[in-house]
Amino acid sequence: MSTCWSERESSGWCPTCKAQKSIIDGLMGQPTYKDVTTLVIDFDADKPLLKHYKVGMQSTLIAYKGDKEIGRSVGDTTKAGIEELVKKTVH
Repeated sequence: MSTCWSERESSGWCPTCKAQKSIIDGLMGQPTYKDVTTLVIDFDADKPLLKHYKVGMQSTLIAYKGDKEIGRSVGDTTKAGIEELVKKTVH
């Protein structure tokens, strides 16, 4: 699972990033998702990684199963939507 925002944004500047971080942190604490790895890409500082993952906007979530991308969303702040994306990585 890759998430793309800057640390500055997830700490409060960007309400979308802050909401996503809170939901993802909660999900990652559940036993169901204990084997899910989260990669946070700093949107302001990690431009080569953004290019590699083809990320054009902040608040982008990318789900992988192994090395294959299986889902992507931009700007979703609903627990149901984010959890649906995360579920794809374990089933």
